[in-house]
Formats: sequence, structure tokens, C-alpha cells
Amino acid sequence: MEIIGNFDGTSFEIEGSYPQFLSEYVEDNEINNMSNLLLFEERYIEECVYFPHIVDKFQRKIFNDNLYLYTESKLKKIEDFSNEVKLYNQVINMNNINGLKRQELSISIKHFHYYEQTDRVKMIELIYTLFFLASSTEYDNNIFKFKIVLEDKEFSMNINFEENTCFNLIDTYLWIIESNDNVNTRLRIIRDLIIRKQSFVLSDKDLESAKSVFNRVIHEEVDKYFLHLNMLKDDFIKLSDRKREIYRSLHLKLLAWGSSIALYVYEELKSTESTDIVNKILFSNSEKSILFISIFSVSIFFIWTLFKKEIDQSIKEYNSLKMFYTEKLFFDVEDFNHYLTCPEILDDYQNCYRLIKIIIFARFIFCFI
Repeated sequence: MEIIGNFDGTSFEIEGSYPQFLSEYVEDNEINNMSNLLLFEERYIEECVYFPHIVDKFQRKIFNDNLYLYTESKLKKIEDFSNEVKLYNQVINMNNINGLKRQELSISIKHFHYYEQTDRVKMIELIYTLFFLASSTEYDNNIFKFKIVLEDKEFSMNINFEENTCFNLIDTYLWIIESNDNVNTRLRIIRDLIIRKQSFVLSDKDLESAKSVFNRVIHEEVDKYFLHLNMLKDDFIKLSDRKREIYRSLHLKLLAWGSSIALYVYEELKSTESTDIVNKILFSNSEKSILFISIFSVSIFFIWTLFKKEIDQSIKEYNSLKMFYTEKLFFDVEDFNHYLTCPEILDDYQNCYRLIKIIIFARFIFCFI
């Protein structure tokens, strides 16, 4: 069934009958510019005289899996373009756009392939693609100035909305957004190519050249990654050796501390009646016993404090390495954590220290009861 009517702003006024399945979209014989319906968009584009009217039409659309296109007298559900829109927004948010509101330019360029490919549709697709490629855009009274600036080099081009300027950049655009991980790298390569050519018009050969440059860049990045990975492994060995040395030093100090206790106990055993051994060691409050407990309590405190200070120093070193590799060399945090883990005091050691503190505290209590 052919729907007869005309656009009034971004709404479509129906003159006569319409298919029953469009009833949910019709209100008082009018279909408003709805976020989940594409209706006669090609006709609207053909009739538009000013580009801001195009913006008014498309800024309301939500390009997700709930978007329908009216075509061939039926509603057709189109694919979900939400990921593409997210990438598109990320790029244009970094671009300098004057004369238009950046947040209103959100769109899926891919969705244009559902339309009849008239010269006007191709031009609208081109303009939105140039918003994406250009590092800055000036708009004034239907005149666009798209500019790319890289370091001390630049190139700009003017387009008049009233004229049908058409050249194909869709293949270039699709290649740039091919992978979420490399969008900025690919975009920079294309921008550099445009500046070198002093033209936004790119051929298939130009695109192949861009792909070759990208492959070389990725190859160099891979080489750098493995170089940095070897550096990380060296740092892992150094940090592991430091950790082992800290624990070895603790073990030696504890061995000396325990030997001193054993020597004291041995001396006490020699001068004590066999029936009085336990009482003398555990419950004696002689000056000699109190002095011994005090000295060894202070000793174990200093041993633990020095050990904890060395562990804290290792943690600081770990955090510095993590910041360097993740922020300066752009390692993924999970990738970094796979090779280096943060130093920590093992639970067994902490529990032993707590137990020793409890025993010493209890011994002091017995001394003064």
C-alpha cells in the first residue's frame, strides 16, 4: 500500500489510508519523528535545504536492535549499530566542531546502506564521515570547512550543502572502525595520508597503502611489546630476589632471636632444681627474668618492624613499576599482574607474630601478678 503524505518539519502527515501495522506510530494522521522508526528518510533528505534540518531528523534515532525501517510496504528490523555509534561518538568528541552541537551529530554511518543510494543520500553519508575523519570542522550557513591538522601539517576542504558533492569514503570508514582496539591508530594513518595527498578523495590503492602502513606499525608495536615484556621479566626477577632476601634476612634474625632464648633457657636449667624448671621459666618474676623478657620483646618488635619496612619498600617499588608499565608503556593491567604480583606478608608469618605477642603479653602479666 502506498502511503500518501508530506513532511511537516520532521513529522510525516498522512493523507489517506495507511497499513494497519503502522497504527502504533500514527497519531492524528501524523507519524512523529520517532527514535525507533525510519520512515521515508531518503525523501526527507532530498527535500532538506539546510543541514541542521538533517541533524534534527537523525539526532532522535537510537540505532540499536529495536530500530525498524519502513520499506517495500512493510517494516523491516535492521541490525544493531549501537557499537558503531559508540565508536563514532568517541572520535567526534575529540574533534573540534563549531557551528553545530557535537552531541547532536551521533549517528550510524553504516545504516545509510539501507537507503536508496541517491546522490543526496551519498552526500549526507559523506558529510557525517568527514565529521569523523576531520580533526576540526567549521559550519556556517550550509558551508562546511573540514580540516585535518597533524603536528605542523594540515589540509582543509570546503563543501557546500546546496551542491551534491559525492566521493566514496565508506570503505575507509569501515576499515578504521574494524577493530575497537586500533581506531586511533588507523584514523591517524588515514589523516596522515589525506594530508600527504592534499585531498580527502581516497582510492582503493590509497586504502591498501594505509593497510600496509598499519601492518608495519602493528609489527613494530609487537616488537616493542616483547622488548618491554623482557624488561618486565627482568624486573620480576629483581623483585622476586628482593623478596627472597627480605624473608631470608627475617629467618636469620628469628634464628638468632630463638637461639638467644634457647641459651637463656639452658642457663636457667643448669641452676634450677628439676622440680622447679617450669615455674622458673614461665612464672618467675625475678629481675633477671623481667630484664630478659623486656630485651627479647624489644628485639622481636624491631625485627618485625624492619621486616615490615622492607616489605613496604618492595610494595612501593612494585607500584612504581606498575605505573610505569601500564601508564607509560600502555601494558594492560591484567597482563602486568600476570607477570608481577604485589609483595605481601604471608598470613603464616603474621599469625606467628601475633602468637608471639600474645605469649609475651601473657608472660608480662604473670610477672606482675
